[in-house]
Amino acid sequence: MKKGDFFVIIIAVVLVIAWMLISHEGSVAAIYVDGELYKRIPLSEDSQVVVESEYGTNTVVVKDGKVNVINASCDGKDCESESISETAHSIVCLPNRLCIMIEESKTENETDVIV
Repeated sequence: MKKGDFFVIIIAVVLVIAWMLISHEGSVAAIYVDGELYKRIPLSEDSQVVVESEYGTNTVVVKDGKVNVINASCDGKDCESESISETAHSIVCLPNRLCIMIEESKTENETDVIV
């Protein structure tokens, strides 16, 4: 291994660590019940929300940039088995008609798409 290779590896490791530390700053957990937005929670702050609807109750927790359901009133409780932290993932509780997705937060004046 040459001296230059060592520096490239160190720079790559530093960039990956920096990306991991700041990747959740603008992300939010969007909670939907029966297709309607219930609440948005920033991933940058630890919090807990009890989602109550006519379909059931779920307790949603945000901790260390990850979202999970710690308690659900449904029978299967499959939604309690995973946590998410990236925009391509979601948690779904079909009996309670709950869906949690990670989204990038946008300011009101920010353009989403120009066609």
